[in-house]
Amino acid sequence: MARLFFVTICILLSLLALAQPPKQYSFTHYTTSSGLLSNQVNTVLQDEDGYIWTGTTDGLQRFDGIRYKTFRHKENDSTSLPSNPVWQLLIDKKKNLWVLMADGKVGIFDTKKYTFHEITAHFKKAVTPKTSLKRLIADEYGHLFYLLSGSEVITLNEKATEFSYKNNFVKQKDDWEINDLIQEPGTKKYWISVANKGLAVYNQTTGNLSDKDANKENEPLIEYCGGRGSYYLLYFDRQHRLWSISWTTVPLIQCYNLPAAKPVLKDLTVGGYIKNYHDIKSFMQQQDGTVWVNGSLVFGKYDETKKQFQLVYNGYVNEQSIAYEMVHCLFEDREKNIWVATDNNGLYRFNPASQFFNTIKHINHLNLTPGEGSPMSFVKTKWGTVLAGTWGDGLYEYDTNFNEVPLSIKGLGKKINPFAWCMYASADSNTIWMAAQPGVYRIDQGKKMYTYFNPPVLKNVTVTQIAEDKKGDLWMGMYTSGIFKWTATKGKNNFEDGVIAITDVPKVQINKITIDSKGLVWVGT
Repeated sequence: MARLFFVTICILLSLLALAQPPKQYSFTHYTTSSGLLSNQVNTVLQDEDGYIWTGTTDGLQRFDGIRYKTFRHKENDSTSLPSNPVWQLLIDKKKNLWVLMADGKVGIFDTKKYTFHEITAHFKKAVTPKTSLKRLIADEYGHLFYLLSGSEVITLNEKATEFSYKNNFVKQKDDWEINDLIQEPGTKKYWISVANKGLAVYNQTTGNLSDKDANKENEPLIEYCGGRGSYYLLYFDRQHRLWSISWTTVPLIQCYNLPAAKPVLKDLTVGGYIKNYHDIKSFMQQQDGTVWVNGSLVFGKYDETKKQFQLVYNGYVNEQSIAYEMVHCLFEDREKNIWVATDNNGLYRFNPASQFFNTIKHINHLNLTPGEGSPMSFVKTKWGTVLAGTWGDGLYEYDTNFNEVPLSIKGLGKKINPFAWCMYASADSNTIWMAAQPGVYRIDQGKKMYTYFNPPVLKNVTVTQIAEDKKGDLWMGMYTSGIFKWTATKGKNNFEDGVIAITDVPKVQINKITIDSKGLVWVGT
């Protein structure tokens, strides 16, 4: 049993090491109390006039930043929505607002006359759009497709005003079950995800269809996939990388760089801090190139350097936090705000580029839950990381992006994890002094080792403050017993020989010590 417990803890720690801690942003929150029809928002986008359109389980809404204009089904009104639950919104090349209903009906909503015109959809297979995973897909040439994932895709004929399999110009095989379809930007290549058969691509320019059976145009990606498995949620970013997911017991993120003909990510999980069942629904890229992912318990930003997704902290902290079970949709507006549509908590808006302050959450090393100890001290190491001292949760180390890394100081962080009330970098460019609960730690940065001192004269009381003067002497502020001084020349061989009490300062709690340019020691009590 002890061995099983040890292995379990090791696995959890390894997951935490591989995943970046969740990040907090400042969100603006919209719910039914502020005018939304429903707290389940399935889809959101912005039109050319700047209005934000949302599709909820209870109708369609237009938001101008202050007020909502609402559109719902009306009995005996053929120009109203055919039902209320809206599944997806899409704006085509002609600025038409397409509305895909939850029951599978699809049409154009006139944003000037506020009327809905239904477009018929004819599928070749016996399918039920109402219960299928469905999506509208647009390419850069103005073509519009209606996908029923795991079944088929049909194409819009504008003149006939209908979606039909008869309008399909993308070649495919009769026995294929289509998971997804996407046009490769800047080309007339259409990538097709086929259930259990990997990827295929149709080149409209040459008329060639390449798949695992006949890779006519020698596509490296088809060879890489090997004609096996199922891929979902195909998405091209501006770097010409194709994102997708596959499945085992958890969703696995795949990313392939087509120009370089090599994978970027293979079987990447977003697990780490997500302990429950989770799923991925879509990818989104901002104007600045940042890639985001969203889904069931999943909302995160891709770190290009670490090749990981950094999740957004999920849980109520204050009015600016976000809490969700499913993120249905992400959309970036003209002002670079990201709108977040959730299934249980309405709509959120935030702007990561303009947020100058970020909250860094730490994890308690013993029970692996979010830490509750207050951060008390910080110091930068000579190798570029930051040491942070917290009360109750111990010492932490962060890289330049404030991602937690294992402690570099030998012996610290496991059985010995001090509560560092104050840390001071010595003028010798090598020593870090740490005021702890109790005692003092001297960290040798060159050797990445520490020495601990707790002289009897301090009576085992917490050292709250520590500072070094121009002579290299230390001034130590205590929790309940005033000020002590350590003289470097006297305590060179034996630390406690250099420690004396400064009796002119009362035996009170010392909150701050600072030494000015003239060498004067200022004490806050």
